[in-house]
Formats: sequence, structure tokens, C-alpha cells
Amino acid sequence: MIATASVSMHSSRLLISTFQTIEIIEKSSIVHIEAYENYCKIYTNYGEKYLATSSFGSTVLQLTSSEFFHCHKSYAVSFRHIKRVHKSGDIELTTGMKVPLARRRKDLFYSQLGEWCR
Repeated sequence: MIATASVSMHSSRLLISTFQTIEIIEKSSIVHIEAYENYCKIYTNYGEKYLATSSFGSTVLQLTSSEFFHCHKSYAVSFRHIKRVHKSGDIELTTGMKVPLARRRKDLFYSQLGEWCR
């Protein structure tokens, strides 16, 4: 059996086990990840949405912190796909989706966003 949400952190691809298939997706295409019960939803810039059978936490651990940020207990976003940050605390993504930024994570977020933009 293939481990879900596996592949080296340094690989540019991620294996995602869904209920019917094992998908191979480019990490650079991932816009954001959302916790969903004991699973997670992975959204790509191609408009695809996958319901992975792995947990949110185990999936986020497979992504590099220099490219992705765990912005809220239920969300992680790709720095590559951030369009703007609203002062209300929402992160707007290139897909138009808005995800919350936890107050406790704002300082770290802005620090890492600044590093990513350099």
C-alpha cells in the first residue's frame, strides 16, 4: 500500500490518496489545503479539488514551510498563490477564495511572507 500524502519534502510532487485514486500533483499547483473532518481538501490553481484520505496535519507536514504557511487551524496556503492580505485578517488567494489568518499567527505570517517575497 502506498502511504498517503507522501514523497520527499524536497520533491516537487505530492502523492495524494483519494477514495478512488492516487493522484500525483505538483506542489506548485497547490493553492491551499483545508481540513475536512478526518481528511483534507486540496485545491489547485487548475480548479481541481481533491478529497485526500490523509489528515490535514499529515498532509501539511509534507509541504515545505518556505512555500506554505499553516495560517489557521483548518487552513494552509501557498505563498505563491497569495493575491492580497486584507486588514480584516483574511488572505485572498489567486483563485478568489479567502481564508482566515489566525491572530496568533499574524506576526509569523508577515515575517515569512516578507522572506518569501525577497
